[in-house]
Amino acid sequence: MAPDVNFLANTAHENTDKRKKIAVELEHMEPMVQRCVRERLMKEIAVEESRSPLELQVVDLKEKLDASVARERKLKEELANLKVKFESDIARADEKVRKLEKDVKVMETYIAYYSLAAKVAAMMKKKLDLLEKAESQGSCQGG
Repeated sequence: MAPDVNFLANTAHENTDKRKKIAVELEHMEPMVQRCVRERLMKEIAVEESRSPLELQVVDLKEKLDASVARERKLKEELANLKVKFESDIARADEKVRKLEKDVKVMETYIAYYSLAAKVAAMMKKKLDLLEKAESQGSCQGG
């Protein structure tokens, strides 16, 4: 004898969607579990139906408030995680910038050395040219 799992969908007009969802979930439970859940829900329904519309509205608003608080908590947690990730990304980027700045300084030093070496080579070439010119003039005069 299978218990009537659709009883929730037909019992009351309040929270119908919630009850239909529970009814669908009940279909996949063991018969003993279905019976226990059904009994508990029947008690809740009886209590709920004995409440005034204002009490039901208060309960509904409390459920909505609880859901909003849970969403807010979840969003705050996500925000905190994003903040940590963002700060981590910034720290990595700062480290890369520092490394690049160091590399730039090294490159500037190499450029300065090569520039100095080029100037020294140019001066030595001039001196060599002058020496060769002097030698050629000296050999011409001495010859």
